[in-house]
Amino acid sequence: MKAVLSENCKMIRDDHVLISLAAAIPLWIFESVLCKDVATVRVIPNTPSQIGKGANPYCLGKHLTKQQIKDVEELLSVFGLAVKIDESHMNLATALSAVRPTYFFPAFKAMKDFALKKGMNEEEAVGIILQTISGTAELVKETGKDPEELKLMIGTRTIDEESVKEIFTKAVEDALSKVNSATQKLTE
Repeated sequence: MKAVLSENCKMIRDDHVLISLAAAIPLWIFESVLCKDVATVRVIPNTPSQIGKGANPYCLGKHLTKQQIKDVEELLSVFGLAVKIDESHMNLATALSAVRPTYFFPAFKAMKDFALKKGMNEEEAVGIILQTISGTAELVKETGKDPEELKLMIGTRTIDEESVKEIFTKAVEDALSKVNSATQKLTE
């Protein structure tokens, strides 16, 4: 990354904004190797960004103008929720958003496969599962209630909730550890 930035620095104009999608690489690395003050942004999109439904945490470098910030925010909003955060939280944001869809795809597939095995057609199964997932997310968003409170509205329990919490917590911890390790290697 440093070599590419150094080699191409002179081609970057003063009105350009360099937007990095590179996980684990802090903005100060970009700013330290560029041959001039360049407006830089670090963003970590996730796969739902492909359809405008992503979670896109971002942080801003030192040299952006107010207009450039406005333009960046407008651009990122096309891909879904754009959340400006402090760069000190970017690795955590990466662990929470970038790899998170991989945690939900196996659950979705398991539910769909079970429904198909029991004779439901794929269109019905997928429709029900998708609406349940999106509806659950919207319920949390719209009510502002803690998921622990909302789950009490459902009388039947068929999963070991503590095990699920442990699995997801461990997955986020592992993702954060990997991103932090990559950052540490890059900044040494």
